[in-house]
Formats: sequence, C-alpha cells, structure tokens
Amino acid sequence: MNKIQLILFGIAAGTCAWLGGAGNATAAPCPGWGCGANAATVGDGIVFDELNVNGQAGPSGMQLINPRLANHAPVTLRVTGHKLTAIDTANPAMTYVGPQLEGMTFAVRHNDGRAYEIKVAKVHERCEKKVPSDRCLQFWVLPNDAVPYYDFLVRKIHRRTGAAPGSANRRGDDRPIESGPGEKLCKGEFLEQGPLWTGIQNSAIVFEGDHYDVPRKRVTPPAGNGWFNLACAGGVMAKMHLLRHTKAGSVTLSGPPRQTTLGQRTAMLKMLTADYCGDGTAWTADGTPLQYMVKGWYPTQALNLDALAQAGQIEAVWGPNGPLCLNAPRRRPTVPAVAGCTPPGVTRAEVQARCPARFATPTNAGVTAPDSVIARCNAAWWAAHKNDSGLHVVSAYSLTPGQYCDSPPVTAGPN
Repeated sequence: MNKIQLILFGIAAGTCAWLGGAGNATAAPCPGWGCGANAATVGDGIVFDELNVNGQAGPSGMQLINPRLANHAPVTLRVTGHKLTAIDTANPAMTYVGPQLEGMTFAVRHNDGRAYEIKVAKVHERCEKKVPSDRCLQFWVLPNDAVPYYDFLVRKIHRRTGAAPGSANRRGDDRPIESGPGEKLCKGEFLEQGPLWTGIQNSAIVFEGDHYDVPRKRVTPPAGNGWFNLACAGGVMAKMHLLRHTKAGSVTLSGPPRQTTLGQRTAMLKMLTADYCGDGTAWTADGTPLQYMVKGWYPTQALNLDALAQAGQIEAVWGPNGPLCLNAPRRRPTVPAVAGCTPPGVTRAEVQARCPARFATPTNAGVTAPDSVIARCNAAWWAAHKNDSGLHVVSAYSLTPGQYCDSPPVTAGPN
C-alpha cells in the first residue's frame, strides 16, 4: 500500500463567490480556468495558453507564425523542457539561446483573421542576480532548480477579416492595428498580495509535454509534436510546473526525478481549480489562502493531517476525478467582519446542487469507498483512507474559523 503523498504550499485559488451590497453573496461556477485566472491575452478578449512551433492551430484557434530574430533573420522556435530556443533557418547548426532571443518576434494569428505580434522583451535564465532587480525563479519543490522565465510584449498587427477600419474599435472586441512596442502579454492581475510572484507579475514560463483539457480540467499528452504551453505568472499552469506536476518538471538537475502520473497531475489541477464536481467546473478565484500538500516533496516538516482531520480542517482529498471527500469548500476571508453576513464563498450545498450524483449519504460513520461518492473529510474517513494507494493531493484550510465570515461547518451530517 503506497502512502499518501502530500504537499504544502502557499496561496492557492479560492472560491468564485463575492460579497455584494447589503451583505449579500453570490456563488456560481466560474468559466474557463476560473474567475480571474491569470492567462496570456492578446487583446480583443482572446486568451490563449497553448501554441505549436510548427504552425498548427491550437485549441483557442491561435496559430504561431513568422518567428524572427531582432535583426529580422527568420528562425524556427523550439521548446525543450522549459527552455525556449530558436534555430537559424539559413544555418540550422546555429541555435540562439538566452539573451540572444531578446528582441525576437513571432506572430499569433486567430482563425478570424486577427493577428498579433509578440516580442521577447527580456529573458531571465539564471539565478546569478547580476542585476539587483532580477528575480531568481525556482521550482517550489525540491530540488529548487532555476526555472527560465520571459517577459513578452504584444501589439495588434491585423484586424478581423472583413472588418471596416472604423468599426467596433472597442478594446476587448476588435481593437485597431497598433504601433509602438506594445503592452504586456501577461497582465499580472490578482498578484499584488501574492509574495510568491513578487518581481515576476508580468512574466511567463514555457514548457512542453502536457496538454490541458480546459473544459474537463484534465492533463493529457499533447496530440503530436511541437506543442508547448505559455503560462503567465500566477496562472494554474505556472503553478502546476513550479510544483513539478508537469512532464518537464519531472526532470531534475540534482537529486532524484520528481515523476508524476497523468492522474496525479490531474488531481493537482482539479485541486488548484476547485473542481468539486469533477466535471471540469471551476469554483475558484485567485488569492484565497489555502494549504495543499504532497508528502516527501514539500515541506520538510509536514502538517499533522491526523489532527487537522480530527478538527475538521481538511478541505478535501483529491483524485483524478475530483474530491474523494469534501468538508466545506474553501472560503475567502471576511473583509471586514460583519455581523450576520452571508458566507463569502460557495457552500457544500451549492456544490451538491450542481452535481448531486457525486454526493450520497455516507455509511459506516462517514466512511465510503474512494472515488465513488463525496463523503465528508471527517476523522473516520481519514483514518480509513489515509494510507490508500492513489491518494495524492490534500487541501486544508489556512485561516482559522474566526477569520471567515462564517466558520466552515465541521459537524457530521448526511451530506
């Protein structure tokens, strides 16, 4: 029997419910990756994450074309592991790396004719801190090898096919062609309070080897060669890589490899996006404190999960099909505390209404078979299943009950 693997790390995604006027709260599933998820946006409301160096169109309809160095020499892009390089078209024996890529541009073209030029403004590859303002980005999980990251600028170079020059020039719809250096590809929203991202809020990482099925929130192998992910700081995919839950992240420069299965990566993805129903619906927003765990990787001094289970402070235990057990979903802290205010986050009852088939009345003092129904993560469930093989990710509350608008319910019940 394999022991459960656990990881503890800082700020995770929260819930998709926001306090409104007069103390009212609304709760609803979030579209896409989740409410406010940080992702690369080229304007006109187009968000993308996956590109192909061979020019194939990605899931969002974006196609990478015409990569050129700063001197306009044509090149072919390559992503190996998490490192971006370029091969000289005229001299294939010549490969450009690191700072040699600065000033390089490539275009991404949407299937409706809109096109955008993306420029590599800065490459950050080393942890030598020759520039005081340079942040050294490292894996969050030992060994803490350096992770290259990049600053990208974007500007629009072609409008929607058939669009008149003066029509629909609203930002987020069909903005006009732009001159100048462009704007930041990664916006860096929601990261002001995220210390893990300080200094790299507008940067991105790249890595190959994993495809993200966004509607179903699953990790699968890429469909062919040349695919890579462009992940903005603070986004789900960047967290996955820095937690070594990617194929590229399994390779270490020192120490043993950090291998994960596709199922384990999917379990981590579902935890980060709060996919409580296991159907791909994300109930999440950036910035809510949450602890999550993977044993033997991080931290060196693990949480006492037995005590957390006894106190009802484990939020959920996660598998590739969603939570295996669930207490109250994660909560946002109350700002400020208001007497009689409504819960600042989605409730277990609201999740159950969305996916009733995933919930059932627990039997045998709350113990149910893993991956069949979502029981409560009470002490009985934990004692029965903490050593089950296949358990991978556990999330736990970070704030104490008094720091929430309502205390997470921990009493036993039928649901």
